[in-house]
Amino acid sequence: MADAREDGGNPGTHTGAHAPFRWNDRAGVHTAVVPVAAGQQQGTRARVWLDANGKPTSPPATAQSVTVTGITTGMAAALGASVIVGGTRKGMHRTFDRRRFQQWEREWGMVEPR
Repeated sequence: MADAREDGGNPGTHTGAHAPFRWNDRAGVHTAVVPVAAGQQQGTRARVWLDANGKPTSPPATAQSVTVTGITTGMAAALGASVIVGGTRKGMHRTFDRRRFQQWEREWGMVEPR
């Protein structure tokens, strides 16, 4: 409905552009200000993503983004599990060693005077 306007974000950052947009669907004609490519002219077609309520939203995640997120999450879960298992193992060893040393001290106290 109008030329895209650059966002006035922080200096040195790429913030994109927005423009008023009109679309039709079964419910009727809708308008909203949506993100578009910088420099887009009035009357140009653009793809707009809508949420379940028909409001403009960001596009869905790309396959690459989903893959990277899945791999990162899996690696973090594996690392977290190994830290928990390793910490539990170390704690159990310390507890058993402490008990063994206490028992050894008691037994040594009984044997040494002889």
